[in-house]
Amino acid sequence: MVKCNVCGGSYEPILADGSMYFHACPPLSVPELKDAIAKGTARLSPAQQQQIDAAKKADAETPVKDGELPRAELVLATIAVERPNKRDENIVGPGAPGQPAPQKAPGTGITKI
Repeated sequence: MVKCNVCGGSYEPILADGSMYFHACPPLSVPELKDAIAKGTARLSPAQQQQIDAAKKADAETPVKDGELPRAELVLATIAVERPNKRDENIVGPGAPGQPAPQKAPGTGITKI
C-alpha cells in the first residue's frame, strides 16, 4: 500500500486481479476549497463568485432547515478546482527504450505504508 504525498489518498498500485492502478489526485474538496479561497491560494472566476454571492444572499434571506447544507456549500460542491502540484500517474506515451513510460504529473511522490 502507498500514500499519495499530495492528496493523502492511499491505494494499492497492483489490484487484486493483478492489473495496475494509476492514481490521479481528485479536485479540492469543499473544505479544502474554502480554505484555499480564504488563504488566497485558489481563485474563483467572476461567474463562480457571483454564484456563491447569490447563494449566500439566498441563505441569509431564507435560512435552510436544520440538517440541510447552506446553498453556498452546495454551489462550492459543483466547482472543480485541481489541487496544486497534483499527482497523476497515468502515462503520457511510451518512454525511452528500457525506461518506464513518463507519468503525466508526479506531484511530490508517494510514501510506502
